[in-house]
Amino acid sequence: MADDTKKVPLAGSKKEKLTQARATGDAHADEFTVTVTVRPKQQIPTPEKQSVEKPRQRKYQSREEHAAEYGADPADIQKVEMARRIGIGRTTRQAAGKVA
Repeated sequence: MADDTKKVPLAGSKKEKLTQARATGDAHADEFTVTVTVRPKQQIPTPEKQSVEKPRQRKYQSREEHAAEYGADPADIQKVEMARRIGIGRTTRQAAGKVA
């Protein structure tokens, strides 16, 4: 597969070896899971902010309403789905949750 994507290292992603670490065997590329958490469409109110209102004055949302208001931005999900396009592996998508 031709790799025509521009690779950019993420700041802080380079890790140093632990001084007492030792190899226990070969790592297999098909034996790991990566979970990426993307930004919500808008910031979820803190419990402190929500507690200012009395329970009867609060807005209670269904899962669908919460996902529509605070779920992941579709543009961010598309960026993460790049993994499938370049052959990294299977991705699953949950706008209200995560892309794994």
